[in-house]
Amino acid sequence: MFVFTVYFQQFQDHGPLVTGLMFVPLTALTLVGNLIAGKLMASLGTWRVLAVSQGVEALGCLALLAAGPGAPPALVLLCFLPIGLGAGATSPPMTTALLDAVDPAHAGAAGGLLGVMRQVGGLLGVAVFGAVISGLGVTSGARLALALCLTMLAVSAALAHVQARRHPVREGGDG
Repeated sequence: MFVFTVYFQQFQDHGPLVTGLMFVPLTALTLVGNLIAGKLMASLGTWRVLAVSQGVEALGCLALLAAGPGAPPALVLLCFLPIGLGAGATSPPMTTALLDAVDPAHAGAAGGLLGVMRQVGGLLGVAVFGAVISGLGVTSGARLALALCLTMLAVSAALAHVQARRHPVREGGDG
Protein backbone atom coordinates (compact mmCIF):
# COMPACT_ATOMS: atom_id res chain seq x y z
CA MET A 1 0.00 0.00 0.00
CA PHE A 2 2.86 2.34 0.77
CA VAL A 3 4.37 1.90 -2.68
CA PHE A 4 1.06 2.53 -4.42
CA THR A 5 0.24 5.54 -2.29
CA VAL A 6 3.50 7.11 -3.49
CA TYR A 7 2.87 5.87 -7.04
CA PHE A 8 -0.66 7.30 -7.25
CA GLN A 9 0.29 10.64 -5.75
CA GLN A 10 3.69 11.28 -7.29
CA PHE A 11 3.58 9.42 -10.60
CA GLN A 12 -0.08 9.62 -11.53
CA ASP A 13 -0.66 12.97 -9.82
CA HIS A 14 -3.75 11.95 -7.83
CA GLY A 15 -4.63 13.78 -4.65
CA PRO A 16 -5.02 12.11 -1.25
CA LEU A 17 -8.80 11.58 -1.64
CA VAL A 18 -8.56 9.81 -5.01
CA THR A 19 -5.57 7.82 -3.77
CA GLY A 20 -7.52 6.69 -0.72
CA LEU A 21 -10.53 5.76 -2.85
CA MET A 22 -8.30 3.61 -5.06
CA PHE A 23 -7.75 1.34 -2.06
CA VAL A 24 -11.45 0.84 -1.22
CA PRO A 25 -11.98 -2.21 -3.50
CA LEU A 26 -8.75 -3.80 -2.26
CA THR A 27 -9.80 -3.29 1.36
CA ALA A 28 -13.32 -4.60 0.74
CA LEU A 29 -11.97 -7.73 -0.91
CA THR A 30 -9.60 -8.25 2.00
CA LEU A 31 -12.68 -8.60 4.20
CA VAL A 32 -14.35 -10.94 1.69
CA GLY A 33 -11.21 -13.10 1.46
CA ASN A 34 -11.04 -13.30 5.23
CA LEU A 35 -14.63 -14.53 5.44
CA ILE A 36 -14.28 -17.01 2.57
CA ALA A 37 -11.06 -18.52 3.93
CA GLY A 38 -12.72 -19.80 7.08
CA LYS A 39 -15.31 -21.69 5.07
CA LEU A 40 -12.74 -23.05 2.60
CA MET A 41 -10.46 -24.31 5.37
CA ALA A 42 -13.22 -26.65 6.54
CA SER A 43 -13.24 -28.46 3.21
CA LEU A 44 -9.78 -27.89 1.72
CA GLY A 45 -7.61 -27.68 4.82
CA THR A 46 -5.51 -24.94 6.31
CA TRP A 47 -2.40 -25.34 4.19
CA ARG A 48 -4.22 -25.60 0.87
CA VAL A 49 -6.12 -22.39 1.52
CA LEU A 50 -2.86 -20.69 2.52
CA ALA A 51 -1.14 -21.89 -0.65
CA VAL A 52 -4.02 -20.79 -2.88
CA SER A 53 -4.44 -17.41 -1.17
CA GLN A 54 -0.74 -16.61 -1.53
CA GLY A 55 -0.89 -17.73 -5.16
CA VAL A 56 -3.88 -15.49 -5.87
CA GLU A 57 -2.09 -12.54 -4.30
CA ALA A 58 1.02 -13.32 -6.38
CA LEU A 59 -1.11 -13.33 -9.55
CA GLY A 60 -2.30 -9.83 -8.70
CA CYS A 61 1.31 -8.67 -8.33
CA LEU A 62 2.21 -10.34 -11.62
CA ALA A 63 -0.71 -8.60 -13.33
CA LEU A 64 0.46 -5.24 -11.97
CA LEU A 65 3.96 -5.90 -13.26
CA ALA A 66 2.58 -6.82 -16.67
CA ALA A 67 0.31 -3.75 -16.73
CA GLY A 68 3.35 -1.50 -16.41
CA PRO A 69 3.87 1.94 -14.94
CA GLY A 70 1.55 3.80 -17.29
CA ALA A 71 -1.46 1.56 -16.63
CA PRO A 72 -4.76 3.40 -16.34
CA PRO A 73 -6.25 3.52 -12.83
CA ALA A 74 -9.10 1.15 -13.80
CA LEU A 75 -6.59 -1.53 -14.79
CA VAL A 76 -4.64 -1.00 -11.56
CA LEU A 77 -7.89 -1.45 -9.65
CA LEU A 78 -8.57 -4.73 -11.47
CA CYS A 79 -5.09 -5.94 -10.53
CA PHE A 80 -5.74 -4.96 -6.92
CA LEU A 81 -8.70 -7.35 -6.72
CA PRO A 82 -6.74 -10.61 -6.45
CA ILE A 83 -4.26 -8.92 -4.12
CA GLY A 84 -7.03 -7.91 -1.72
CA LEU A 85 -8.78 -11.27 -1.95
CA GLY A 86 -5.55 -13.22 -1.49
CA ALA A 87 -4.31 -11.04 1.37
CA GLY A 88 -7.60 -11.41 3.20
CA ALA A 89 -7.72 -15.15 2.67
CA THR A 90 -4.16 -15.53 4.01
CA SER A 91 -4.82 -14.43 7.57
CA PRO A 92 -7.17 -17.19 8.85
CA PRO A 93 -5.09 -20.16 7.66
CA MET A 94 -1.87 -18.50 8.79
CA THR A 95 -3.31 -18.00 12.28
CA THR A 96 -4.75 -21.52 12.34
CA ALA A 97 -1.45 -23.07 11.23
CA LEU A 98 0.38 -21.18 13.97
CA LEU A 99 -2.09 -22.13 16.69
CA ASP A 100 -2.09 -25.77 15.57
CA ALA A 101 1.70 -25.80 15.95
CA VAL A 102 1.87 -24.58 19.57
CA ASP A 103 0.79 -25.98 22.89
CA PRO A 104 -2.66 -24.58 23.77
CA ALA A 105 -1.17 -23.10 26.94
CA HIS A 106 0.98 -20.86 24.73
CA ALA A 107 -1.72 -19.91 22.22
CA GLY A 108 -2.08 -16.36 23.60
CA ALA A 109 1.64 -15.68 23.40
CA ALA A 110 1.85 -17.20 19.91
CA GLY A 111 -1.09 -15.11 18.68
CA GLY A 112 0.46 -11.99 20.20
CA LEU A 113 3.80 -12.76 18.57
CA LEU A 114 2.08 -13.22 15.21
CA GLY A 115 0.49 -9.78 15.57
CA VAL A 116 3.83 -8.23 16.47
CA MET A 117 5.55 -9.93 13.53
CA ARG A 118 2.88 -8.60 11.15
CA GLN A 119 3.60 -5.09 12.39
CA VAL A 120 7.37 -5.61 12.11
CA GLY A 121 6.87 -6.95 8.58
CA GLY A 122 4.85 -3.86 7.66
CA LEU A 123 7.51 -1.62 9.17
CA LEU A 124 10.29 -3.39 7.29
CA GLY A 125 8.25 -3.30 4.09
CA VAL A 126 7.83 0.47 4.30
CA ALA A 127 11.51 0.94 5.17
CA VAL A 128 12.87 -1.36 2.45
CA PHE A 129 10.46 -0.33 -0.28
CA GLY A 130 10.82 3.33 0.70
CA ALA A 131 14.59 3.01 0.29
CA VAL A 132 14.12 1.23 -3.06
CA ILE A 133 11.82 3.97 -4.34
CA SER A 134 14.10 6.66 -3.01
CA GLY A 135 17.11 5.11 -4.71
CA LEU A 136 15.56 4.07 -8.00
CA GLY A 137 12.68 6.51 -8.42
CA VAL A 138 8.97 5.83 -8.21
CA THR A 139 8.54 3.85 -11.43
CA SER A 140 11.60 1.59 -11.22
CA GLY A 141 11.29 1.33 -7.45
CA ALA A 142 7.63 0.29 -7.65
CA ARG A 143 8.46 -2.35 -10.26
CA LEU A 144 11.27 -3.77 -8.11
CA ALA A 145 9.03 -3.68 -5.02
CA LEU A 146 6.34 -5.60 -6.91
CA ALA A 147 8.89 -8.11 -8.17
CA LEU A 148 10.11 -8.65 -4.60
CA CYS A 149 6.53 -9.10 -3.34
CA LEU A 150 5.78 -11.51 -6.17
CA THR A 151 8.88 -13.55 -5.35
CA MET A 152 8.10 -13.71 -1.62
CA LEU A 153 4.48 -14.66 -2.29
CA ALA A 154 5.49 -17.37 -4.77
CA VAL A 155 7.96 -18.86 -2.27
CA SER A 156 5.35 -18.69 0.48
CA ALA A 157 2.73 -20.37 -1.72
CA ALA A 158 5.20 -23.11 -2.66
CA LEU A 159 6.10 -23.76 0.98
CA ALA A 160 2.42 -23.87 1.95
CA HIS A 161 1.82 -26.32 -0.91
CA VAL A 162 4.57 -28.58 0.47
CA GLN A 163 2.91 -28.43 3.90
CA ALA A 164 -0.49 -29.19 2.33
CA ARG A 165 0.94 -32.39 0.85
CA ARG A 166 2.30 -33.35 4.28
CA HIS A 167 -1.03 -32.66 5.99
CA PRO A 168 -3.85 -34.29 4.04
CA VAL A 169 -7.35 -33.10 4.80
CA ARG A 170 -8.95 -35.39 7.37
CA GLU A 171 -12.63 -36.13 7.80
CA GLY A 172 -14.18 -32.95 9.15
CA GLY A 173 -11.86 -30.68 7.17
CA ASP A 174 -8.77 -30.46 9.37
CA GLY A 175 -5.53 -30.41 7.48
